Amino acid sequence: MDTAQLIQSIRDGNHPQVATAVAIPAGHRALTVTPGIVWWRYGSGWDQGEHIEVTTTSHDVIIRSWTQVLPWNWQAIDAAQLLSDDLILCQGRSTNGETSFMIRTEAAQLIFCLWAAHRNPNHPQVPGLLAALTSDPSSPISR
Repeated sequence: MDTAQLIQSIRDGNHPQVATAVAIPAGHRALTVTPGIVWWRYGSGWDQGEHIEVTTTSHDVIIRSWTQVLPWNWQAIDAAQLLSDDLILCQGRSTNGETSFMIRTEAAQLIFCLWAAHRNPNHPQVPGLLAALTSDPSSPISR
């Protein structure tokens, strides 16, 4: 599937499905399962980066570490920004209150596109990202 087809499938809701060890709720489709590093911030300081596995679905991003599985549905993420092709910053709400997290993963652009499609399709980064993804078939989102 090339980039343009993937972007269109995201818009249509017809995502490819991949195998994953994470239990995906009924009605959700796993798009990617990739390794990554996450940094958390509750309050003032950032926690040290932790190696994780990131599963991106049609409804959420699931962060799995050695000790826990944390699903973040798109409605719980209030703001997101791509800091680089493989680094996304998110701000949102958790069961512990407001939090921020950064995820470094090759799926950062896909996570951002799915979040933006659900929460903020007019985000200022969306037009440039879609144009770049459409013109660059080597982008991580096209893999």
